[in-house]
Amino acid sequence: MIPLNNIKSAVIAVLRAKYGEEMTMYGEDILEGVQKPCFFVKIMPVKSAKEIGPYRDKVVQVAVTYIPDPDDETTGERPRHTIHGVYDDLDYDLFNSALAVTTSEDDVRKLLPGNNDGQFIDDALVYTFTLSFVDAAKRDASEVEYEDMMETLDTKMQINDEGQTVPETPAEE
Repeated sequence: MIPLNNIKSAVIAVLRAKYGEEMTMYGEDILEGVQKPCFFVKIMPVKSAKEIGPYRDKVVQVAVTYIPDPDDETTGERPRHTIHGVYDDLDYDLFNSALAVTTSEDDVRKLLPGNNDGQFIDDALVYTFTLSFVDAAKRDASEVEYEDMMETLDTKMQINDEGQTVPETPAEE
């Protein structure tokens, strides 16, 4: 299983590797006392489809918001991380390839970002992308029996007289 907090931690780790410890990272909304420049990382579940055997399809949206330091601009010096430069980093370098996420079983899964989009809103950059993956239907993967999984996968389907897809019935001898 891939917990949402593990996805958030993976995104923050990628940002931290690029921008270092001097860039403040927030994993939740802060209303006051924000240290700029900074990143906010928010994870939002978009889809958790019906279970297919012991699995379900999932889609989460990741929103990375970059807020530059306006004080850098008022000094007449070029800001260390321009908003357009950060967009290029996010779009071309950081989230253009697989994101390594640790599962609750301490395995590492590679999730490929898609639907990447960036918008400049009120002097901030909001960069979003989705992660689509198949996940365990239950919290504890040990609850899933291998035989049950194979039985689900081996079910053959046919179309009945009404045009509906139904499990194939074995031929009578």
